[in-house]
This record gives sequence, structure tokens and C-alpha cells, in this order.
Amino acid sequence: MVSADRDRRKQKRNFRSLWITRINGAIREMKLFFNYSKWIHHLYTAQLLINRKMLAQMARFNPQCLFMVSKKIAYSEL
Repeated sequence: MVSADRDRRKQKRNFRSLWITRINGAIREMKLFFNYSKWIHHLYTAQLLINRKMLAQMARFNPQCLFMVSKKIAYSEL
């Protein structure tokens, strides 16, 4: 029973790490911001509350949508 709980937490941690890696790779590929942490900070200050799982899906399957989100962040900071 204890190992099942531990492994569920480990799986959640692994997926979060995977999502962050996918988002970071897409951001660096588009050369929009310097790194993931600054991009996420700007995302939350612009009040665009999209979870990491959805951002990773956008980065993987529809990078243009992620680019549009990044443009929205850039315009909200002006």
C-alpha cells in the first residue's frame, strides 16, 4: 500500500518534469524568452492561467498556438 502511494507521487513528479521539459524546449526553439521560469512568471503576471499539461500539449502538437500565447504575454507587458 505504501509503495503504491509513493509511486503515484513519483509518477506525478515525472509527468510534471516531462511537461516542463517540453514547454522549455518549445520556448527555446522559438527564441521567445530566455528560459522557462521567466516565461511562466510572465504568463501568470499577464493572468493567463493555463496549466502546464495544456501548455505542453500546445508545445507538442500546435506550436503556433504557444507562439500566440507568448505574443499575448509580450503585449500585456507594454
